[in-house]
Amino acid sequence: MEHRIILETLRWLEELGTQRRLVELHLTRFFTTVRLDDDSVGVCMSYYSLLSDDVLRILERRLARHCSNPISVKDVEGIKAIVAEHVADERQRCYLVASLMAGVTSALSAPLIRSGGDEWFEVKPHLPENWLNGAETALVVGFGGYLKHLVHQRDLKKVHVIDFSYESSGKSSMWQAQIAEWSAQHTTKSVIGSNGLTNTFHLREFDLICITGSTLCNGTLEYFLTNVRRDATVVLQGPSASLHPKILFKAGVKWVSTIMTPSILGQLCRGRHDGEEMRPMLEDGLPYIHLFPRL
Repeated sequence: MEHRIILETLRWLEELGTQRRLVELHLTRFFTTVRLDDDSVGVCMSYYSLLSDDVLRILERRLARHCSNPISVKDVEGIKAIVAEHVADERQRCYLVASLMAGVTSALSAPLIRSGGDEWFEVKPHLPENWLNGAETALVVGFGGYLKHLVHQRDLKKVHVIDFSYESSGKSSMWQAQIAEWSAQHTTKSVIGSNGLTNTFHLREFDLICITGSTLCNGTLEYFLTNVRRDATVVLQGPSASLHPKILFKAGVKWVSTIMTPSILGQLCRGRHDGEEMRPMLEDGLPYIHLFPRL
């Protein structure tokens, strides 16, 4: 799994002199949540769903102690070693470490996002009217985000959503029924859902690509950014995407649509590892903001 963007963003924030200690950590099967000593909160989707409450509880305590000094990139190897002591499955280990580092990076980015941006980006409350930029085909990575809005856009001739659990999760029947309903409503448009694309050439068919921020922690974001058409419009979206966008912009992301994570979020999952108390807030319970390159 590749997590270059998280580490480069964390390294760049460190070079800015952004030094904070982790004071609260919650490893839940929904989102990983961290709170720093300035009360900034960061979140990232969790993919380590196979780990027990007991293992998560132990790791919360050990990792919080390890990160009690100002967090830096050099802490990553120590974090990996701690996780490896308690998690045998390599994939689950990678997911947990990536979610934690993305959450930390998100929390470190939060003050700059709250202040409206810096020399690299600006925060806007709304998208520009021409945000589709003439696109006729759109790919949505992750069920949700802009999907519903794009399906109803008249100018789009094809909307394809991919989600690795499209045919296997508990929501698969609901998702497939929704795709069938949209296809019936828009008979002149191709509306498709699947687990993934057949190859990289298929990826290059799309003018607009909206990628869930959770790809930051499941190791797939770099794949999409490397293989899209150079003239495609790429958007990163969702709560997991709330990091300083300088490195994302350099990698080809045109803008980021995300949220400002409230400090109360960490309190909602204290003592629990299912993360369900956060769901109403993180699933369309907070207004979106948009991070654009500063011109």
